[in-house]
Amino acid sequence: MTATPFRTVGVDCISNRRYFSLTAALFLLCGFFLPAPAHASTTVDYFVTSGTDTVSGVTIPFITLDVTRVDASDNNRKKSAVGWPSAGAYDENKYLEFVFTPSVPSNVIISSVVITHEWRNTNSTSVGFARLEVWDGSAFTNFPVTASVGTSEITTVTDIFSVVDTAAKVNALKVRFLAYRNTFATLAETSHDLFKITVVYDLPADQTITFDDILGKTYGDLPFELTATSTSGLPVAFTVTSGPATLEGSTLSIIGAGTVTVRAAQAGSGSYNAATFVEKIFTVGKASAAITLGNLGHAYDGTATSATATSTPSGLSSILLTYNGTTTPPTEAGSYAVVATLDNPNYAGSATSTLVIHSVVSPSPSAAAGTYSTIQNITLTATSSDSIRYTTDGSTPSCESGTMYSSVIAIAKTKTITAISCYSIGVSGSVSEFSYVINLKIPPGDLGAAIANGIFSVPFGAATSSTPSITLAEELAVTVSEGSSSHSVTLPRGVLITRTSGGSLDAGALTASVPDAGSITGLASGKTLRAALQWGIAGQGLEFSTPISLEIVVGTDHNGEVFDIERSVTGADGWTSEGIVVPTCTIVNGACTFQATKASYYAVTHLPAAAAAIQSSSVAEVATIPSGYRSGGGQTSVKATSRPAADIAAGCSMSQRNLSQGDQNSTSGNVCIGTFNLLMIHWGTSSTSATTEADLNNDSRVDLLDFNALMIRWSSL
Repeated sequence: MTATPFRTVGVDCISNRRYFSLTAALFLLCGFFLPAPAHASTTVDYFVTSGTDTVSGVTIPFITLDVTRVDASDNNRKKSAVGWPSAGAYDENKYLEFVFTPSVPSNVIISSVVITHEWRNTNSTSVGFARLEVWDGSAFTNFPVTASVGTSEITTVTDIFSVVDTAAKVNALKVRFLAYRNTFATLAETSHDLFKITVVYDLPADQTITFDDILGKTYGDLPFELTATSTSGLPVAFTVTSGPATLEGSTLSIIGAGTVTVRAAQAGSGSYNAATFVEKIFTVGKASAAITLGNLGHAYDGTATSATATSTPSGLSSILLTYNGTTTPPTEAGSYAVVATLDNPNYAGSATSTLVIHSVVSPSPSAAAGTYSTIQNITLTATSSDSIRYTTDGSTPSCESGTMYSSVIAIAKTKTITAISCYSIGVSGSVSEFSYVINLKIPPGDLGAAIANGIFSVPFGAATSSTPSITLAEELAVTVSEGSSSHSVTLPRGVLITRTSGGSLDAGALTASVPDAGSITGLASGKTLRAALQWGIAGQGLEFSTPISLEIVVGTDHNGEVFDIERSVTGADGWTSEGIVVPTCTIVNGACTFQATKASYYAVTHLPAAAAAIQSSSVAEVATIPSGYRSGGGQTSVKATSRPAADIAAGCSMSQRNLSQGDQNSTSGNVCIGTFNLLMIHWGTSSTSATTEADLNNDSRVDLLDFNALMIRWSSL
């Protein structure tokens, strides 16, 4: 049996001396450049401890005799259970498996693993091919072996170090033997004598650590490097075993005051055992902190008054305060000695000062808090104070924050002034709040100021001169004077104003005015204009998300009368009741009050001639005026009571059309109740031969326009 050669690492300086001159360089190379630990190489043979013979998936365990047959080269052999499979391929369901139980130490360096296998064919019928399947703990690797010829015994030596190179893999080792026949063979069995593995490994050497001392530190010192070396040259690892410090690699950071213990260790390698650890202990002292006392001046209010203490660095806890030697804060006016002492695990510090309690006055406004309809200019005063600070955004001011009061504060919308009076001694009065509710009533000329004061707001990023919408931040009433009377437009809080046609609008172009009567044109025939008001942007249709309220003065002499309300974008055409919530109004206190969802010209109108003509008739006859007469619906019954029936009989028979006069029943030029009756009979019908004379405006329909033509030309006999 051939001995297995050891694997060696390094350079044989003596045998290779022909490559170097015989100088000191050779000594340096061999003696210093290639240091090596003293290793004790160990060679161990391991034999089979168990096994199986598997045929067609049926596993037959080795008996004790089978194990002893393969543990020595003694011609005492273990024969395979049946013949190997026919020529051409291995059968993974037919194999002999040899199991080893090595106990190689986990810290050794494996340098060689070799399988020695003695076997032969049981009879003259030979196997054609054979291989070993080596298990490395996770998978099998195939190693072909030379097949035996005839019954001659063969010894195969297989180097498996390429797949079994660690102690863990050696200790998990098992090997399978597989074979198949020659093409001419009809039966092939094998017998196995010696089956062993030979492992060569080196034991690691010892090593020691040198760890430099660590001097005392102070909390707040910068991180520093630890220094330690090992005799093996392997890197040393550090850990903090106790105390307020952390490590990142070899960099130690102090996180508090106290005692710190640091350990240096080297875990070893394949060549070296773990070193005995070395520990160093050092002390971290407290850092100095500055304490600043504040809040030392107070307004007397009968409650306990405390100073404040802050630290540098900021946020340090456990600052103890005493006042004239006691921890109880004072309540009475006077001076108190304050001592602050820091009790902190990482910092030390103290401070002293004096706390003074004074009597002070809080700010008061020039106008009491309440509800107003005009912009309020508020003056703040506080007797003997050095300054007043205030806010209007809901935040609380202090003597260090808020706006310094210097002039009147204009309150144009609902807002709360929060103010505090400040004294040079560091004392301040109690915070005072004054809330103002502003329901503005302004003339049109103040619309620009309302925009500047935020009453009108636009979406974020939009300019007031070009915005898709305008929102009312507060309720606003715009009053338009006309002589001794005033019309008004009231916009509710939160109403959204947009253009009817979409697109941008200019908030600065909003106006309200009383248009000249002559500029209001395009009203329906027969309509009488009683009053008009412009609100919005002239020439642009506007829409309101919620109805706005309007009050147009027409005079107290019309109290109780019902008038129509119409709207136009331009004031010259397109008059409509669309956009008027209820398109009629009853005059109360001389004014027509209504709501609208669109702008911008509004007209109050009626048909006074119709009512006068009907009331002058004496015919006991009731006519129904169509719903279209007064936009908004409903029917109005009127009765002719004054015109003599003889006049109607004499001059009201239908004979000809005279549109210029509206007289459809005579040639006298008079328009009478007979024409009115004819109009009522055919109301709402299309013009036919029977109704032609009732269609006064020739539009092929008898409707409100014909009625208006009749009323315009009404005359009495």
